Amino acid sequence: MASVLLTVALALIALLAIVIVVSLLVPIRVNVEIDVGTGGAAAQSVQVAIRWLRFEWAPRTGGPRDTDRLPQRRSGRRRPGRAKARARALLGTRGFARHVVRLVLDLLHLLLPQRASGVVRIGADDPMVTGVFFGAAQALYALAPSNGWHVQVEPDFTQSVFTARGRLEWVLRPVAIARPLAAFLFSLVTIKAAIAAFRTA
Repeated sequence: MASVLLTVALALIALLAIVIVVSLLVPIRVNVEIDVGTGGAAAQSVQVAIRWLRFEWAPRTGGPRDTDRLPQRRSGRRRPGRAKARARALLGTRGFARHVVRLVLDLLHLLLPQRASGVVRIGADDPMVTGVFFGAAQALYALAPSNGWHVQVEPDFTQSVFTARGRLEWVLRPVAIARPLAAFLFSLVTIKAAIAAFRTA
């Protein structure tokens, strides 16, 4: 009986390991169509595709939000300055801040859309400010990947306006995202910083 239970347990563990490995290796495709106006922003549709599985979400736009039904947060008893002390302990650990910056840059590189297309229209009351915004937008667009990005920025020197319509496409590989996260979480610097923050009263 014990051998049968052990075999079943090992089979379940092996099945779980296979599911985890497959979920990390299979790429996830995400398509987002956006329509941003001066009065607000709305994602028109979000499509997520994982091989043969496909999900689509169309958020509701317009209409007042029912905030009266939201549960009120209860103010818990917290020791004053404890969070700040722990933050200082984290950032005070040698090399931790540089480690965080490296993680953020790695994730930004991995999470940047592979394809982007659309039109952005910007304008301010002052034409000089519009020119500054347009120059900054062109400089930022120059940093974007050259392949797959086709975004047109149009300045409007007659009125204050900001509109953007387009489509963003991602191909996310969980194993590629998990690699820098695991390297950050299990690094010696992060462990030292966590211990220092835990010991902070």
